[in-house]
Amino acid sequence: MTNEEARMANAQTLTTTHNIEKKVDGVDEKVQGVGAGVNDVNERLQGVDENVHVIDGKVQTIIDDGEKAATEAKLIMHTTAHKVGEVKRRQLRQSLRAWQSPSDPSTNHVIASDCQHEGTAEWFCKGTIFEKWKATGSLLWIHGKRMHLLLLTTNVRSDDHSVAGSGKSILCSAIINDIATLHKAGFVYMAYFYFDFRDVDKQSRRDLLRSLLVQLSARSDPFCDILSRLYTEHDDGTRQPSDNALMHCLNEMLTLPNQPPVYLIMDALDECPNTSGIPSAREQVLDVVKELVDLR
Repeated sequence: MTNEEARMANAQTLTTTHNIEKKVDGVDEKVQGVGAGVNDVNERLQGVDENVHVIDGKVQTIIDDGEKAATEAKLIMHTTAHKVGEVKRRQLRQSLRAWQSPSDPSTNHVIASDCQHEGTAEWFCKGTIFEKWKATGSLLWIHGKRMHLLLLTTNVRSDDHSVAGSGKSILCSAIINDIATLHKAGFVYMAYFYFDFRDVDKQSRRDLLRSLLVQLSARSDPFCDILSRLYTEHDDGTRQPSDNALMHCLNEMLTLPNQPPVYLIMDALDECPNTSGIPSAREQVLDVVKELVDLR
C-alpha cells in the first residue's frame, strides 16, 4: 500500500470512528432521555402511590363511618322496638284492667297504714312466726282480739272466723309494707286484698280474684301474658270469664316455673258476707284459700 493509500485509509477510519462516536453519543443521549423518562414515571408512580394511600385512608374512614352509622342505626332500631314493646305492653295492661275493672285495695291499705305509729307491729314482723312464714311459704292465719297466729298448710274451714275491730287490718298493712320492701328489691311478687263490709265490690270471691290477677299481671310480663290469653279466649274482652276460669288463671300464674316467690295477703275475711247463698260468699273465698294452699 502506498503512502497515499495508507493516508486515505486512516482518514476513512477516523471518519468511521467519529461517526461511531457520534452514534454512541446519540445512544447515550437517548438512554439518558429514557432514564429521565423512567425517573419521571417513578415520580409519577410515587405520586400515584401516595394518592392511593390517601384514597385508602378515605375509603377506610368511609367504612368506619358506615359501620358506626350501622351500629347506631341498630341501636336506634333496638331502642325503638323496645319502646314500642313497652307501649304495647302498657296498653295491654290497661285493656286487661279495664276488662276486669277490679276494686282498688290500696284505699284500705292507705287508711290502715295511716293508723300505724312508730314501732307498730315490730313485735310481729321481727318475730319467728312471721320469719318462718316468709321462709316456708305456708298459710299464715291471723284472727281474734288476742291475735291468734296460726301457721297452717291445710284444713281451712268455713267456720273459722275473726273478730272485727281487733286491729288486724293495721297488722296486715304492716305485713304488706314489709313484703313490699322485698318486692321493690325484685326478690318477690306480691298482691293483696282488703275485704270491706262498707264496699260491695270488696266482698266476694270474684272481687278477690279480679284484684289479685290484675295486680300480678301488672308486676310480671309472664303473668300478664297468662291473663292476656284469657282475655283473647273471651273474644278480646267482649265476654267475662267465670270464677273458675279466673281461679285457673291465678293457679297458672302461681305455678309458673322460674319465677320469684309470690305473696298473697288478704285482710278481713270476716267482712265477707256469710249470711246468704249456698255456698255463702265467705265459704267461696275460703275455698279459694284452701285451693291456694293445696297448690304447694
